[in-house]
Amino acid sequence: MEPITLIKISEHHKYIEMAANWFSQKWQIPQAAYLESMQECALQKTPIPQWYIIVNTKQEIIAG
Repeated sequence: MEPITLIKISEHHKYIEMAANWFSQKWQIPQAAYLESMQECALQKTPIPQWYIIVNTKQEIIAG
């Protein structure tokens, strides 16, 4: 089994755009909506929502 890594978006801001795009493609919700929510999360203005992704060794998102 390939190693995977759980990433908390609020602690790893560099993944915000990639994660927003992945979720948008997965659920057909505008990327802007995800970007806004993830940026709020990154600023830690509120404890909810929190965003997480799972990446493989190639830094590709395989789950969220």
